Amino acid sequence: MTNSGSGELPERLGPFRILRQIGSGGMGVVYLAERSDARFTQRVALKVLGGSWAATNEAAMREQRVLATLTHPNITAFIDAGSEGGLSWLAMEYVDGMPLIDYCDAHVPDLRRRVKLFVQICAAVAHAHGQLVVHRDLKPSNVLVTQEGSVKLLDFGIARILDPGGDTPQTRVFTPEYAAPEQLRGERVTVATDVYALGLLLYELVAGRRLPILERGDTGREWTTRELADCSSRTTSGDQSESIRRRDIVRALRGDLGRIISHSLAPLPADRYPSVPSLRDDLNRWLDHRPISISRPSAAYLAARFCRRHRLAVAIGCVALAGMLTLGSMTLWQAQRARHFAERVDRAQIFLNNLFADADPYSARQSKGGAIELLHQAMTDIDREFADVPDLQARLSTTVAQAMISAGDVATARGWLENRVAKVRASDEVPSARLGALLVQLALAREEGGEIDGARAAFEEAHELLRDSGPDYAPPRIGAVTGLAKLANLRGDHAEAQRLHEEILQERMAREGPESADIAMDLMNVAADRLYDERFGDAAALAARAHAMLERTVGADHPRSIYVDNVLGLALANSGRFAEAIETLRNAGDLARKRLPGAPIIGITTASLGWALYRAGRTHEAAATLRKALELAPNNPRRSSTELALGLSLLDQDPAAALAVLRGARDGLARKAGDDQYVALADAAIGAAIAASGDAADGERQVVAARDRLLGGQRAGSVRVGDIDLLLADIVERRGDAKGAANLRTEASAIFNRAYGHPLQEADRSGGRAPATRL
Repeated sequence: MTNSGSGELPERLGPFRILRQIGSGGMGVVYLAERSDARFTQRVALKVLGGSWAATNEAAMREQRVLATLTHPNITAFIDAGSEGGLSWLAMEYVDGMPLIDYCDAHVPDLRRRVKLFVQICAAVAHAHGQLVVHRDLKPSNVLVTQEGSVKLLDFGIARILDPGGDTPQTRVFTPEYAAPEQLRGERVTVATDVYALGLLLYELVAGRRLPILERGDTGREWTTRELADCSSRTTSGDQSESIRRRDIVRALRGDLGRIISHSLAPLPADRYPSVPSLRDDLNRWLDHRPISISRPSAAYLAARFCRRHRLAVAIGCVALAGMLTLGSMTLWQAQRARHFAERVDRAQIFLNNLFADADPYSARQSKGGAIELLHQAMTDIDREFADVPDLQARLSTTVAQAMISAGDVATARGWLENRVAKVRASDEVPSARLGALLVQLALAREEGGEIDGARAAFEEAHELLRDSGPDYAPPRIGAVTGLAKLANLRGDHAEAQRLHEEILQERMAREGPESADIAMDLMNVAADRLYDERFGDAAALAARAHAMLERTVGADHPRSIYVDNVLGLALANSGRFAEAIETLRNAGDLARKRLPGAPIIGITTASLGWALYRAGRTHEAAATLRKALELAPNNPRRSSTELALGLSLLDQDPAAALAVLRGARDGLARKAGDDQYVALADAAIGAAIAASGDAADGERQVVAARDRLLGGQRAGSVRVGDIDLLLADIVERRGDAKGAANLRTEASAIFNRAYGHPLQEADRSGGRAPATRL
């Protein structure tokens, strides 16, 4: 086995045994390798960089820095890196898949399926850009598709962190056939460079052949949709099905799909899509038969898009048109009647908004008893007084319901909303945006009452109804997307939650400017997503920014600060800043008890404080706090995580009690998708409890099995591997293997150093050493 230009390659590099070569390129050779540890098996793609040691070591360090910032399901995960014997290497997630074009040739997906694959690529690139990373060499060979149809973006070897200094001659590496004009001219790359490459990649994916940009030269002229279509049909096949498919492709390239590609390929970076999410949004619009953002919305164009999207409704509408015309005079009478009510309704809405503090869901709990009485009366008045004005009746209903939920009478709000939703369904021939707004509040009431499945169904229906509802319904539309994002996190789909939260943040900033209390809450949600991705430093920075924004916009003592500081405290604790974390979470809990008495957030902040205390090594205090949290918030969707922390806190104190708690936590965690790393940690903690109770051999077997499962799964790069290593190290040390325990702690320290920026060494505390794991 040889390394190109470097002589014989050793059988092992670092902890990995090299099996066979699986690829090569200008940056080095890629091998399939296996971690050579008797306790578990993990296969990786091991990239060995070519060239001089100094150059490759610098390149490896640069690529490691880039990859460490990227955590996304459509980007291959970074696992490890090192230098040995003059060779620099990086270990990446091994993807058992096919190159993008080979996959399409083998499976022959239709046009829509190809575009959906490309949307996954856009999601990966958008994530990289969000971390200020430009790929600079996007091409089909850098995209793999798994057997399940999931895209994985590879090779950030020449990716670069955006900076004002631009490229140097040593970093101007790219593939000419997929290079943007500014790359060919040696100019600085930006996100627009990747947008251009994505346009070329999309064309090749759709047309089945590469666009000949080098043949055309740098003319400074845009590609027209006709040129794109003509290039796709230069060769023909005698096969009838292929001819039909080719006609569909030509038609698409002469239409909106061609416009999207052409806009991505604009010669000047400023004339392209401003960001990858903008490109992705237009592709989703194309998939949904909606108008794209770059087309001039002529009446004929909009009508054509609408008719295609709503074929059945348009057909029914045409049949009904004659009947509708006969009702013209009745419609005019209804309009006059609505105007008659307008002044009265406006006064009523102003009154209600003032009464409920502008419908602020974080303020309505003050004077709880009196507020609930007023809300009950308001429900009766709305049902009686505004029955003839259904749109405004629905708006007032959402205002009252929101305040009722915040005031703590969730059951009454839920029952009333279900009644209102049923009435609107009965009165609307076609489901409307006003129904969507009511469904958002119903979903919130169900979620507050622990009905997660019912909440998800209501949020999904509301989102569909509000998708194209316009600016008047922007707040409930954003509420629906926020709810869907929260539920996506609860079911473990953190990438989808992050996409939705970032979509909301962009929309809100476009509507409200750079700062508002709502934008602060959106920043908090994005910070929480970073926590799920184990990007703890980013999470702490975003949550601190949200906290400061709230202070500037609504004051330091506003109830929204409770929610923001809960995320900030968790981020600080996960970053090893324990004293700051504990102080932040204690203050959040005090504010919750003062401003929101009886609210579930009190139990949630208490649980977060318990986690922080455990991580700081104060296990007795942590256990008492976590038990209190379980009492305060029995319906907390993350109850199983709190039980996991409690079980770990009890390991040194009472292994039998820890075992009982941990088994319950494990069962709860296993019922949710996407939390594999916590299920593995719970399994390992159960093994540690068994070992501490006397059966060391069985306990060690269970910990090793949990570790193997985690390393063989989707979350192999999780920091929880380090937590399990420390649990295992304690067991190994107790059976007399001091060297094995030291090796495990060294591995854990390296994992923590990558995740936290420091090794998280065990801290001393009175009465014993710190817990073996810090979650």
